Amino acid sequence: MEVAQEIKPDKEESVKLVYEQYAQKLLTYATRTWNLEKDTAWDLIYKTIYKVVEVKDNYQFETEQKFASFIFKIFINKIRDHFRNTKTQPKAIDNAELNDRIINNQPATSGTRKESNNPALKLLQAELDKLEDWQR
Repeated sequence: MEVAQEIKPDKEESVKLVYEQYAQKLLTYATRTWNLEKDTAWDLIYKTIYKVVEVKDNYQFETEQKFASFIFKIFINKIRDHFRNTKTQPKAIDNAELNDRIINNQPATSGTRKESNNPALKLLQAELDKLEDWQR
């Protein structure tokens, strides 16, 4: 079913339709990827759904996938706004940020380097310690 085409001026029915199709996917994404608490995630999901229903008529979507991407983009923006407004950072470290830290030889945590219990990280650190600074 094309949810994007089913959204009509009746906001209550449109909210229900978007909720049924996308709420669980958004919840899973928020809790697993961004490590949000469920209450916070639900709050952001509802804000996202109402925003989508409100602005949907300003856009045209070629496929249902593009509509889903639109919803996720709004949701991600809501999550980022949440972190900015609460002055907290997501618990997950972005791979690009981690790569940048490795390239620039910066520790993954501020301050002194902490020993990890992760055997893969211990092995990686041992190999990095064997290299000269310019080789890292």
